[in-house]
Amino acid sequence: MRRLADEYRAWERLCREQAARAESELARQGLERSAEYCQSVADDIEQADRWTHFRIQTLRDGIKWRLSWVGERRNKITH
Repeated sequence: MRRLADEYRAWERLCREQAARAESELARQGLERSAEYCQSVADDIEQADRWTHFRIQTLRDGIKWRLSWVGERRNKITH
């Protein structure tokens, strides 16, 4: 009887250790997935920022071109 009780405790301890390892592994995998998701979001934000910068620069260039065109038209009309 004593031996069975000792074996039971040993199996119980082993099962708890394995459960703890499994929980740690699942938590690690969850953190990795979370980190991958955060990196993906950061990449999306960076890409959107680059696109926004490009659009703003394009608009600025367009406005400058229009202003210079209007200025040239005014000069032609007044001279």
